[in-house]
Amino acid sequence: MVSEKKSNKIISIVLLLIIIIAAITIIYINLLKNETENNNGNEQENEIVLQTLYNDTYINYNLEQLEDLGSLTGSGGYINSVNVTSGPYELTGVRLSTLLNQFDIVSENYSISVKAADNYSKIFNKSFINGEIPIFNETGEQIGTGGATMIINYKENGEYLDNSTGPLRLAFIYEDGYSSSKIWIKQVVSILIIDD
Repeated sequence: MVSEKKSNKIISIVLLLIIIIAAITIIYINLLKNETENNNGNEQENEIVLQTLYNDTYINYNLEQLEDLGSLTGSGGYINSVNVTSGPYELTGVRLSTLLNQFDIVSENYSISVKAADNYSKIFNKSFINGEIPIFNETGEQIGTGGATMIINYKENGEYLDNSTGPLRLAFIYEDGYSSSKIWIKQVVSILIIDD
């Protein structure tokens, strides 16, 4: 009888130890999982999405830093070479002029080279930067020139751009017409300022 009680007591202690060890293991695994998820989230938040360069100076931006520069929201859409329109969309981004103002640009005349993730790049002169671009109606007829705002766009219709277009896109805000699809650039990664 005494040995049976001792045996039951030992079994109870062993079971209790197993339960405690299992609970500690589960807690530890969950802590590791949460820490990994938090680290991945911080890496994505702090990921550099845009580099701007002028002479020997460069400024890197993550998405939050771009948003902190001040956002602009407006309507914009584009038309392709066969007169198919996209948009208008509600676009949110930072004015290109705001990014350029971070540098002490010496030249009165300058241009920018905008580069995409696939290494595609396009050069824009100061008139483009100032929004002096052709504006079209939905049939492809030019209805005016100028009055557009060049932005680095990160939201469309209130949602962040997906990876196929973003996280950043060069776009133009213009309330009553379309700009050419040839001057919109998706997946923008860098802007180089060039003295002319």
